[in-house]
Amino acid sequence: MTKHWPLAVVLIVQLGFLGAMVGGQLHLRSTGTPITLRTVPVDPYDLLSGYYLDLRYEVEVKAGQPAPGGIESGDHFWITVRRGSEAWEYVNSTLWKPDPAPDLVLLPAVWRRGRAELVGAGRIYVPEAQRREAEERVLEFEGRGLVDLRVGEDGTLAVVRLRIGQHTFGE
Repeated sequence: MTKHWPLAVVLIVQLGFLGAMVGGQLHLRSTGTPITLRTVPVDPYDLLSGYYLDLRYEVEVKAGQPAPGGIESGDHFWITVRRGSEAWEYVNSTLWKPDPAPDLVLLPAVWRRGRAELVGAGRIYVPEAQRREAEERVLEFEGRGLVDLRVGEDGTLAVVRLRIGQHTFGE
């Protein structure tokens, strides 16, 4: 019996890590600031891989035109957004984290492959039963839709759902 205690310790540590990851996402989804971002079209052949949809956002495009001053591949920066009528809108991009301001939310981004990418919000998982419908809606609406996210105080992002036309995926 005593020879199995190292295995038990390893299993308990692994379960602790998994619990922390799931617990963190659940906490973020229940307490984070809700925002909605517009998606932009992506290559339909790269869109659906496995059981997830790749997401790109309008704010990422605006953050990269022109690229924030002095930014290099792999650099992290912040995209500031404010509430708009249907979706939150791009305000600016900065290499340093600005002080919090009312009605503004900070989104973490990284500069990769010559463009901005939101950290932790690049895909949404789709149940296998909805996979075909999701692909058809994305093609029908040319990848345009709305993504509901939650943003933690530290900038952590959680994708909640994708809305395309009258259809909702995720959640």
